[in-house]
Amino acid sequence: MPMPNPLLVFFVAYFLLVSGFAFWKGGAPERFVAGSFLTAWVLSIALSPAKDVRFQTVEVGILAIDLTLLVVLTGVALRANRRWTIVTAGLQLVIVMAHLAKAADPRLIQAAYAYITESWPILQITVLAVGTELYRCRRRCEGSVRSWSRSSRR
Repeated sequence: MPMPNPLLVFFVAYFLLVSGFAFWKGGAPERFVAGSFLTAWVLSIALSPAKDVRFQTVEVGILAIDLTLLVVLTGVALRANRRWTIVTAGLQLVIVMAHLAKAADPRLIQAAYAYITESWPILQITVLAVGTELYRCRRRCEGSVRSWSRSSRR
């Protein structure tokens, strides 16, 4: 039986650890973002093309998932009482832009396309971990912490 890719094992372990931390100790925005990441990850696994053709062209199914996640993360960033959500939405925008760059120029190097779409989620997960810890510290110091910004509607 072949050995699993150590980087993939690290990513899955790190992702599940941070997601569990967000669900356990985070507020509503942290839990919502962790759930969104988990959903996108499962859908990405289901829709990923065969390994030998990955990153040669725009992966339309993965682009749809990443675009949907961008909309979700932007909505959270606009409504949550957290600054870290802006960073996750910005990183997601970079991932979507990589798909669009590949669509605009199919000669874009496979490695660059793969790096941005596959590696940058580690940064997003790290931001989620930091955001969850900041929420935990704020809650310990201030007591009750509002999760969502007050609506601008009257």
